[in-house]
Amino acid sequence: MSSTLVWFGGAWDGADDTPRVRRQRILAEHEAHSSSTEESHRLDALRAGDERVFHAIYAEYSTTLWEFTAYLTGDPELARDIVQDVFVSLWTRRTTLDIHETMRVYLFRAVRNHVSKQRRHAAVVRKTTPDATEVISGAMTSSTAADPVNALDMASLEQAVDAIIHDMPAARRTAALLRLRHGLSDTEAASIMGVSVEAVRMHVSRARAALRPLVEQFREQ
Repeated sequence: MSSTLVWFGGAWDGADDTPRVRRQRILAEHEAHSSSTEESHRLDALRAGDERVFHAIYAEYSTTLWEFTAYLTGDPELARDIVQDVFVSLWTRRTTLDIHETMRVYLFRAVRNHVSKQRRHAAVVRKTTPDATEVISGAMTSSTAADPVNALDMASLEQAVDAIIHDMPAARRTAALLRLRHGLSDTEAASIMGVSVEAVRMHVSRARAALRPLVEQFREQ
C-alpha cells in the first residue's frame, strides 16, 4: 500500500467514515483507560528526575514531533530547534509539570505553541542550562530516529500530497496532520488546537475532499 494511503487512513474509499470514527473513538477510550496508570507512573518518574524515562519519552515522540513541526514551518532545521526547545523545557520544568492529558497531547500542543510564538516573534528563543543541554544531548545520542524530513518519500504522489497540504489554511493543515498523519483522535486534536471536536471533524472532512481527486487518480494508474 502506498505510504500516502497509509498517511491518510489506509484504504479510504471516500465513503462516509462515521462507523470507522466511532470504532476509533471506542478503541481510544479503552486505550486511555488502560494506559492512565502507566502514564501516571511515567510522569512521577520524570518529576523525580529519572533520565531513562526522559530518554524513553524523547525516543518515542521526537521523530513524529519533528515531522509535524517541519510540515507546519516548512523549515526542517527550525523544526529541529523547536522540538529540542520543547524537550529542554520538559526536563527543566519536570518538577512542576501539571499534565492533565496524555504526554502525547502535551508535547504536540507544546510544539504547536512554539510554532505560533515563532511566527509572532520571527525567532525561537532558546532557554537552556548546562544541565538541561547535557541531558538533551544524551537523549539525542540514545535515539536512533532519523530526521523525518530527510526520510520523506520523494515520489511524485507524495510531492503532490505535500503541495496540497501546504496550500491548506493553517487550521485545516494542522487538523489533517494531527488526525490523518499522526493518528490522534478528534478529541486529542481539538485539545491541541484549542478548538471544538466538531471543528476538527470539519477540517478533516475538507482536507479529505481536497485529497480525494489525487487519491482517485492514483488508484486508476
